[in-house]
Amino acid sequence: MRNPSHRPICVIGSIVYDLVMPLEHLPAIGETVPGTGFSTFIGGKGLNQAVQIQRLGNPFTFWGRIGDDRYGVGVLEELERQAFPTDGIRIVPCEHTAIGMIFVAPDGQNMIGGFRSANMNFRADEIDERLENSIRESSIVSVQLEIPDEVNEKALALAKENGVTTILNAAPWRSLPSSYDDLVDYWVVNEVEAGQFFDCSIADAGDCAPLAWHKRIADGSQVWVVTLGNRGAAVVDSTGVHPVAGIDVDAIDSTGAGDSFTGAFAVGLAERMSPLDAARFANRVAAISATKLGGMTGLPRRSELSALIER
Repeated sequence: MRNPSHRPICVIGSIVYDLVMPLEHLPAIGETVPGTGFSTFIGGKGLNQAVQIQRLGNPFTFWGRIGDDRYGVGVLEELERQAFPTDGIRIVPCEHTAIGMIFVAPDGQNMIGGFRSANMNFRADEIDERLENSIRESSIVSVQLEIPDEVNEKALALAKENGVTTILNAAPWRSLPSSYDDLVDYWVVNEVEAGQFFDCSIADAGDCAPLAWHKRIADGSQVWVVTLGNRGAAVVDSTGVHPVAGIDVDAIDSTGAGDSFTGAFAVGLAERMSPLDAARFANRVAAISATKLGGMTGLPRRSELSALIER
């Protein structure tokens, strides 16, 4: 892995139009629970992570897809209001913009259903000269699993060829081609996803020991970062498991907290923090994001970190 400079972080990933309903409690199967409100937000793992990077003041580029429907129009209008660059976003004809349906409990926990549509229309042959140059000129390339593997693989391979550090937010979980093992430097997952990848149960940092036995972690080729909600996180590398303490906040909505963490972790690495310090930084950023309703709208700016530290 090359030490990244303060060059742009290239994020390639998903865009989702979120429909959010707070509930009295999360429903059981077959149960109807009255809503206590209703809101719409724009997000998606890729877009959320890019917005978090922007709000922390790091240069970035973002590449994603939307449909030619009213939700896609809403995405572009909101991003323009926020002075977010949209030149890397392609409108896919005769396609729906991806939709997320999110139920949120009073304690901030959530349940999410998603329709990926335009995100899965992203094709490897769309990695053109403009995107290739963005990858080559970046300090970090960060991808997620809400777009096709063939796009991620081609982008990550180009990054590795050019000595660019790579991050995979391996979410939502799915069985992956073995090629990812050679292409990803930093894997970011939550405790459920880590358990699915390593076939174990993870509730806290102490349960992450099986990850350290993975050949690519043990030989120093990979670092895995496991987010643990209000219990913090764990960084797993060739020297073992390194816990990151949880931060006590008044959580309202954990939607987007994982994206906030991943974007902030990329910023930490770009600012030459160690992986452990980058995870600590990301944990503080993600904790603030959970105190606000909505994925993207809850993503904090760097100026908000000092208020958390002073608590």
